[in-house]
Amino acid sequence: MPSSLGGITCQFGRFGETQAIYVNMTTIKCITPSIDEDPDSIYRETVKLTVAMNGVDHEEQTSELEF
Repeated sequence: MPSSLGGITCQFGRFGETQAIYVNMTTIKCITPSIDEDPDSIYRETVKLTVAMNGVDHEEQTSELEF
């Protein structure tokens, strides 16, 4: 669940937003979202990943990853 205090958040496409943890100047860790769908129905899906350093403004630059 995203922080209302303006912490770092990650958006995993349609799967939602989660909190992230600052590790160092080049690394953050995103918590993967939990989903209500049956895992057998979603083997893999490519989603856009965006990061908001202030918990609100997700960057225009995105990455696509298999989730």
